Amino acid sequence: MPPPRADAAAGDADAARGNAAAPGNGVARADGANGTDGAARVGLRGRADVGGPGADADQGTEAEWGEGVVRAAGCVLWRGARTGVEIALVHRPKWLDWSHPKGQLHDGEPAATAAVREVREETGMTCALGARLPTAHYRVTTGWKTVDYWLAEALSGTFTPSAEIDRVTWLPPARAHLLLTHPRDRALLATALHLLH
Repeated sequence: MPPPRADAAAGDADAARGNAAAPGNGVARADGANGTDGAARVGLRGRADVGGPGADADQGTEAEWGEGVVRAAGCVLWRGARTGVEIALVHRPKWLDWSHPKGQLHDGEPAATAAVREVREETGMTCALGARLPTAHYRVTTGWKTVDYWLAEALSGTFTPSAEIDRVTWLPPARAHLLLTHPRDRALLATALHLLH
């Protein structure tokens, strides 16, 4: 498999940012069509401040996380394509953002199990977990959130839109980097791509 192209098409920046729902770009929409809808025209990258005050700027310390931390797990989901590697991103209409698939752990659920479950629930894909990625720690409106991440290869499945996730897109790494809303997710993608080389 060829390595991912991190330098792919700098000219795709505008396309990734403002036209990710254009025909033929890999976006699956809630209405089943490929094309631009009202939400896409408003701004595909979404608000930079979602996830709570200082979500990207304030990683906190382990002492600050305390007992009330929200635990979650997710994946940087990838698949091989004719042109290299593609990365799956999910769109959350509640927050108007694009991110990696992730979600909260159920009571007593191991983080790795939760990561696989969340990928399936949010993208419709089964996956094989690969390397462990850095854990994210950030503020949310209720306190602190910690998300354990893995690199994961998509195996099979079909996306079904929901109220939580209305679109999934598969993009080359450079375009995925541009579309991700949060700096922490872009940094996570960079780490994942380094491991895929």
